[in-house]
Amino acid sequence: MFNHRNKLPGSEIRTVRFGNQDNYDGVSFEYVDPEDDAVVTYYIPSDRSATNPNEVESIGIRSKLQAHFHAWRIWNKIQYQNTVVEFTATQEADLLVSKDRILVADNTRQNTQDGEVVSQSVLQLTLSQNVDMTAYDSYTAFLQHIDGTVESIAATAGTNENQIILGHAPRLPLALSDDLYARTTFILVGNSEPRENTFLVSEKTSQGNFTSTVRAVNYDVRYYAKDQDFTNGIIDANGEYV
Repeated sequence: MFNHRNKLPGSEIRTVRFGNQDNYDGVSFEYVDPEDDAVVTYYIPSDRSATNPNEVESIGIRSKLQAHFHAWRIWNKIQYQNTVVEFTATQEADLLVSKDRILVADNTRQNTQDGEVVSQSVLQLTLSQNVDMTAYDSYTAFLQHIDGTVESIAATAGTNENQIILGHAPRLPLALSDDLYARTTFILVGNSEPRENTFLVSEKTSQGNFTSTVRAVNYDVRYYAKDQDFTNGIIDANGEYV
């Protein structure tokens, strides 16, 4: 999880794209037929009506069933992958590898609510700054644990403006001591907020001064919408629609 505590101030840039990536209107995905090793193309749309498809030459794909899953993931990413974030982060970014799923607070806006957890009293957390929990009906706190994992817990307003009450206890003890390298950090979001917070790492470049530039694209569950077509009986074992 990355917020203003582990990103260099002013380094974050967000770019939002409208419309399909590179104006693609389909996918042509080449794979190898295992029966005769012939190169076959899987088309989206299946009627080959796309005039500007993303042309992909796959490696190691040897069935129409596999081609179906991969081609549809590519097409769904063309449609729904529309936000790019780039920022310079502290040493925690050294742990990242390509395709890692991360949370990134939007520090390009003034009303982002993130920071560190200062102290804990049972389920009430005292935070490093005040938070406003009046804009949305319900809120979720994302907490990054000392092992790098992130836990989401429902949260309500606490006694003071810099406090929240968790819906249940965190699964791990929070890192709260001042002498720790990395204390527990948080992002507080309204459950109906439209902003993107979940991203997939696409690139990481070390800057040589204990910082790294991270580039990531938005994660969307719709990328994998066709992954269950076989188990749901929409296509058969040969990749043909039932």
